[in-house]
This record gives sequence, C-alpha cells and structure tokens, in this order.
Amino acid sequence: MRPIPWGQMNDSSASRINGCCGVVGSALVRAALDDIRERHLKALVSCPYILGWMRKHPEYRELLFNAPPSKVRD
Repeated sequence: MRPIPWGQMNDSSASRINGCCGVVGSALVRAALDDIRERHLKALVSCPYILGWMRKHPEYRELLFNAPPSKVRD
C-alpha cells in the first residue's frame, strides 16, 4: 500500500485503511498521540492510517509538526 498524502486522503482511502487496522490501530494511535502530548512534543506523521485517524479526531491535529498554532484559549 503506497502512502496517501494528507491533502489526497478521502473517505474511501480512509475506509480501506481502517478496514485492515480497526480498533487496535485506533487504540495504538490514541495512546501514541497522548504520549506525545504529555511530553509537549510534535509528531511528523507519514503513515496514511494515522493521518486518516487524525482527520476524524481534530483535537489531536495541533500535535502535527507542521500544524499552525492553536487559536483555542482557556
């Protein structure tokens, strides 16, 4: 399976990727990103599964290495 760039990810490619990884993949991504957040790091993501997962979970997008700074304030 070749990588799918962020801008080219769509519902059919995300479904294809989710079908092979499912619940276990989702749990691993969430745990890894939670760890990255706790360490105040950024993620340089090239995995199409993780990119597709992050499209469905925007609360993790600020962890992307090239993401713009969050505008959310307390």
